[in-house]
Amino acid sequence: MDLGNNLQSAFDYAKKMTEDAGRWIILIILAIIPIINFIAIGYAARVIKETPSSKSPPKLERYVDLWVKGLTVIIALIIYMIVPLIVFGFAIASFVLAFVGGAGFPKGMPGPIWTLPMVGVGGVLIIIGIIVTFLFAILAAMGILHMIKNDEFGKAFAFGEIIEKIKKIGWGNYLLWLVVIFIINIVFGAIGNIPWIGWLITLILCPPFVVFISRSAGLLYEDYVTSNERSVAETKGSAYCMQCGTPIPEEGKFCPKCGAEK
Repeated sequence: MDLGNNLQSAFDYAKKMTEDAGRWIILIILAIIPIINFIAIGYAARVIKETPSSKSPPKLERYVDLWVKGLTVIIALIIYMIVPLIVFGFAIASFVLAFVGGAGFPKGMPGPIWTLPMVGVGGVLIIIGIIVTFLFAILAAMGILHMIKNDEFGKAFAFGEIIEKIKKIGWGNYLLWLVVIFIINIVFGAIGNIPWIGWLITLILCPPFVVFISRSAGLLYEDYVTSNERSVAETKGSAYCMQCGTPIPEEGKFCPKCGAEK
């Protein structure tokens, strides 16, 4: 995976949002309405689904389908976060028990014998919760991509397949992509802190930014697919598409997947 090419391709793709101002404005409006904003999430999923075959952001249509897609993404993310939330819940409970246990004792006097250990337990659980959250986030990112690409909710939790795809991309490449995307999100979020107009700039740039992230994610996932197809094509001596990596039959002139000329 060439991260530079990935990001550049995603950026060039996102710039094409300017070709349809109406779509841009509608996505801005949809993004700020609770529950209705699932449509915007579904649109991001459609970008991922159509990568790399589409050459420009998809039309904004079939709103019910987009809303359902967005809902499935949210549900999958919530399921992924159940275990981390449970760990953090126990950590908070430990701190609460320690506080309640010592609250009834006079100032300067130690609380029950279990007060200090409970504070320690809470601290350890916080650390464990952070680690668990990080690990689940790694799986969740690829799991959501796997679900969208296969149009099957259960694929979000097909851990064997998910890990195999990460291996094919390369753990180093995958983690580097996650870190870079995380930093890009932080920078984008920082724009909102610009006095007076930061929130407006963020709101206006949100649709192309989400399209950029979605396209990059879709290209990352396809890197697994094309790398395998390419190796098969090279083994058989067949040509393959320079745009998406799909094998092209010897008698074929155009890519059967994206339509690019051989």
